[in-house]
Amino acid sequence: MLIAQAASVTASEVIRAELAAARAAGKPVVVSMGGMAASGGYWISTPANYIVANPSTLTGSIGIFGVITTVENSLGFDWCSY
Repeated sequence: MLIAQAASVTASEVIRAELAAARAAGKPVVVSMGGMAASGGYWISTPANYIVANPSTLTGSIGIFGVITTVENSLGFDWCSY
């Protein structure tokens, strides 16, 4: 049974990859969501053949974090002052 909320990104991906490998090897993957399967718990569930959840299971919300690298500060540009 999966009961997870804000899990480590690395741990979630390691578990998801192992479940995906099990499925690729022909093993059925069934996820049973408990009271909550959010964030990493939701991600872990994605390779499953079947997902079972109660009507009251709180699920969803894969957080996104990104970094956009720019050179403006390195070049001395200050876009906030004129």
